Amino acid sequence: MQDAKKAKGQRSDELAYLRKRVAELERSEQERERGEERLREREGRLAEFFGKAPIHRFLLLDSALNIVAGNDLLLDLFSTFFGLKREKIVGKNFPGLIPGFEASDRHKQYLEVLRTGTPFYTEELAPPPEAGDVRISVSVFKAGDGLGVIATDITERKRVERALQESEERFRALFEGSLDATFLFDPDSGDLVDANPAASELLLLDHDEIIGLHYTKFYPRRLEADVRRVWAEILEALEEVSHDETLLLRADGQEVPVEGLAQIIQIDGVPFVCGSFRDISKRKEAEDALRKSEERYRAFFDEAPTALWEIDASSAKEYSDQLRSTGVSDFMAYFEDHPEEALRCEQKVKLVEMNRASLELFEAGSGEELLANLRRVLPRETSPVFSRGIVAIAEGRTSFEREVVSSTLTGKEKQLLYKWSVLPGYEETASRVLVSLVDITARVQLEQELLKSQKLESLGVLAGGIAHDFNNFLTAISTNISMALMYGDLEDDISEMLGDAEKASNRATNLTQQLLAFAKGGKPIKRTVSMGTLLRETVEFALSGSRVKSVYSVPEDLWRVFVDEGQIGQVIHNLVINADQAMPGGGKVEIAAENVLVEGEEHLPLNKGKYVRLSVTDQGIGISGKHLDRIFDPFFTTKQRGSGLGLTTCFTIIKNHGGNIRAHSEVDAGTRIDVFLPASDEASEEGKSDKTIAMKGEGRILLIDDEEMIRRSAGEMLRRFGYDVTSAKDGEEAIRYYKEASASEWPFDVVIMDLTIRGGKGGRETIEELMAIDPDAKVIVSSGYSDDPVMSNFKEYGFRDVITKPYKIDEVGRVLRRVLSGAES
Repeated sequence: MQDAKKAKGQRSDELAYLRKRVAELERSEQERERGEERLREREGRLAEFFGKAPIHRFLLLDSALNIVAGNDLLLDLFSTFFGLKREKIVGKNFPGLIPGFEASDRHKQYLEVLRTGTPFYTEELAPPPEAGDVRISVSVFKAGDGLGVIATDITERKRVERALQESEERFRALFEGSLDATFLFDPDSGDLVDANPAASELLLLDHDEIIGLHYTKFYPRRLEADVRRVWAEILEALEEVSHDETLLLRADGQEVPVEGLAQIIQIDGVPFVCGSFRDISKRKEAEDALRKSEERYRAFFDEAPTALWEIDASSAKEYSDQLRSTGVSDFMAYFEDHPEEALRCEQKVKLVEMNRASLELFEAGSGEELLANLRRVLPRETSPVFSRGIVAIAEGRTSFEREVVSSTLTGKEKQLLYKWSVLPGYEETASRVLVSLVDITARVQLEQELLKSQKLESLGVLAGGIAHDFNNFLTAISTNISMALMYGDLEDDISEMLGDAEKASNRATNLTQQLLAFAKGGKPIKRTVSMGTLLRETVEFALSGSRVKSVYSVPEDLWRVFVDEGQIGQVIHNLVINADQAMPGGGKVEIAAENVLVEGEEHLPLNKGKYVRLSVTDQGIGISGKHLDRIFDPFFTTKQRGSGLGLTTCFTIIKNHGGNIRAHSEVDAGTRIDVFLPASDEASEEGKSDKTIAMKGEGRILLIDDEEMIRRSAGEMLRRFGYDVTSAKDGEEAIRYYKEASASEWPFDVVIMDLTIRGGKGGRETIEELMAIDPDAKVIVSSGYSDDPVMSNFKEYGFRDVITKPYKIDEVGRVLRRVLSGAES
């Protein structure tokens, strides 16, 4: 029983166990079914993900790299490019589908994953090449015995990354390459995060030295409060804040002027304060230079001694441009044909400013007065010149000048050089034009006087040539007449006729003296002369036949003068003739002389010393003040008939004598001319001996002259005096004669040598050879005219004395006696 119970209990336990196992199996089956269901769901979701995902391409390969499965995106792609139906793709060998894949490193990488199970990842262009520029990321991993390949389209991501990179590169290029110093600050701390090379260059600090510095360290300390205020404005306004101008502090302590711009910018979503600063040192220097230049210009303009105007011709230029647009090309011709247009254009020119010299030039008290009377100082006659200035600007020229005749507000005539100059930088608009008005009145007068002087010089050359030939003729004439009167046994009527001829010859001699005063280099041949005797002889000759009476005031102790007797005689003659012509109805002319000791200038341009003053005073009509200063000018005369050379001759002669001449006159009261001549302490030879005794002599003379009639007449005269005479026509012949005589027992005692020999060797050349032959040779130079200084400085050239043509027989006798006796030394 117990055994039955025991067996029953045992079956009951087994049944319970079986039920439990069944229950466990049922649960296990349910869990498997649920697991399979979850697996199917997961696989479905995974298949749906790979099948529907727009960017993922999924591929499953077996161990031989044959295609086991793939999602729709990949299968469609392969179907399109390989021309296979989707169901034909599965089972194809993957490396065989892609040309060149089996020989590539990529194929080796796939096999390596099969062998080691180590996945790899890469980014590349999507195969095949016909897919275009499609970027993919490829993940290859071990999947069972085969491989799983996931290809993801990253074209857009790569485009965004590339664009972001390009943007970063552009930013970096701009940042690094900017010529402006650029700083990036942390807006929270205010510390410098980054700076470009221009910032380091501006501050004279390396990049590492400035990174981390607080923004206030870059400014002078005195500007810190202003800088912090601007910083706060930037952070508060979150917009750009510009500094018109500020200063940055360099490492060397120098403050650099800059223009700044600061603003909040975002870089990769991170905010920064970006500050850009431009160095304006050179611009400030240029502005300072411009300011100084303007100040210099203004100072020059205001203080210039030349009259300056600044005008604005922009409206006139605009008007001329309008005329050009209508077809006008030749503005000068157009303005000449349309004077009203020229006037309209002129009226558009505005006078902006004038300097003080302008007021002085036109004798105006103020600029307003000058502006109100502009047409008086620049009369209508100057309009053509003004129009030419407008034409110059219309044609694009920057300068123009002409001479104009103007007048001052007091009526004085002025000759002006009128010049327009467009200031640099204003060529396009002509809004600033500098007009200079240079007073050239004195220059024009000097040019006129120079022209007269040139005429006078030409006349002098002509006069010298005439005088030379004329004096040669007069020498022969006067010598023969004098000899005939002295030695001829003549009847009274014949002697009277020859006397008249001698007087005419003397008058002709005076005429040649006037010509010689104009001759170039007609220097005076001076000797000591008694002024009283010369005065009376010359005045009486000049007034011969006149209705004017001469009155003399000449002291007996009047000093002698050292002068050219002929030239001073011509001065006296001219002054007396002028006095006579000033009194056509008759009257008296006062001739006075006195000794004057000049100890200072005394308003006279004379050296200290002794002088004789000669005065010629008439009772004529006088000379007006406006003409008095010009009476000594060449060709100036107030006479209806006159050359204007008489007083000029006097001025030239007196100047060459080291003296002075001046005039005093009142209208209707008469004129006085004063002449100052240097006095001489030497005694005069006049009247020392009887004329006949003075001419007598003995000795051998060599006479050299190129004129045969002079050789004949002068030779006969010397023979009459008692001399033995040999004549030569030129220097070569004279040298031959002199050598022959020197070698004989009868050498020449004196040589009289003409200075100028036409076509032959003259006195200057001949005396050098004579002195080489005989250093003690006694040579007298003779000439009717020469521009050679030998005549006035004969001793410097080896001559013992001088005789001027035409010869005066008593003078020839005195000179020969002096030379033969050695008194000339």
